[in-house]
Amino acid sequence: MNPPAKAVERVIGLDAPPDSFTAAVLRGPTPAAALTEKLFNKVPLGQLEKWARTHLTERDLVVLEASGNSFHIARTLQALAAHAQRQNLERSFAGSRWVDTGLIFTNTLGGPFHFRNLVERYYYPLLESAGLPPIRFHDLRHTAASLMLGPLNIPLMVVSRILGHSRPSITLNVYGHLIPSSHTESARLMDELLSPSELLNLDLP
Repeated sequence: MNPPAKAVERVIGLDAPPDSFTAAVLRGPTPAAALTEKLFNKVPLGQLEKWARTHLTERDLVVLEASGNSFHIARTLQALAAHAQRQNLERSFAGSRWVDTGLIFTNTLGGPFHFRNLVERYYYPLLESAGLPPIRFHDLRHTAASLMLGPLNIPLMVVSRILGHSRPSITLNVYGHLIPSSHTESARLMDELLSPSELLNLDLP
């Protein structure tokens, strides 16, 4: 497999437990050969957005983990390595018919997937085997965004970059309803600021 350089040049693995995050920067010629270049361990979660602005670029491949306590990028790299081995077999079977497009996920001849073949031959059978309803393929993107902004509480700026939005405001417009807790907390803080609790207990004339 010969994926484009930008897909494996730098892999950012990100794990965000409730109160801190761990990130690893991996670099290598292939996903299987990528080695840890730098590790950011147990950084307060409040610094994640600032970290993302400093260290993430549009060329990076970002892989999220939600282990809750540790960082396990190795599992993702192992899955990509296994996929590369399967793709090499398909390349051998295809022979001269193989088209080297540089794509990571291809059809059996190296070209891009035709969407109808992808969903009917692979996606819908996977949903059925998992006991899930026949949701749209694009709903996977919405699911990922919902999990990042909801239970994982990943900062909006980071999620926006992962989704490839040109501006965080786009992400907020589409998914803002998924982070109501932030509005509740903001309202509480403003209420506390404007009406300090010690004043609420005073007997005013």
